[in-house]
Amino acid sequence: MAKLIRSMRLHKRLAVIGVIAGCATAGAVAVPALATNEYYECGSCNVVNGPDNYVKNNFTINHSGGGICTYMWEKVNGKYYQMSGSYCVSGGGTAYECQLYEVYGHGEAERLSFGGFLRGRQDNFTKCE
Repeated sequence: MAKLIRSMRLHKRLAVIGVIAGCATAGAVAVPALATNEYYECGSCNVVNGPDNYVKNNFTINHSGGGICTYMWEKVNGKYYQMSGSYCVSGGGTAYECQLYEVYGHGEAERLSFGGFLRGRQDNFTKCE
């Protein structure tokens, strides 16, 4: 009888361990991908920045038609920013900067000549789209 009771306790322990392991595995699989896809804009300004995040690509446009520059800024040592890329277009075109690797920092939109309705989108997608 004692062997039967010990055997039942062992089976219960194994079942509990199995349930815990299953929950831990399911929790690890359910973690969402850490993707950045953020828009930022300013209705009347010269420059607007996106929030700091993990970024790889930045797209900007001056909806007023005056041309636009895009900049990518990498945060260094938690205090300073270092420019990691830039590109400018005239007229109402879209400027974009696509990096080879993801950095922690932000994108920036700066008007080239006139206007001020600036809009940007920063992301960390693998493809530059």
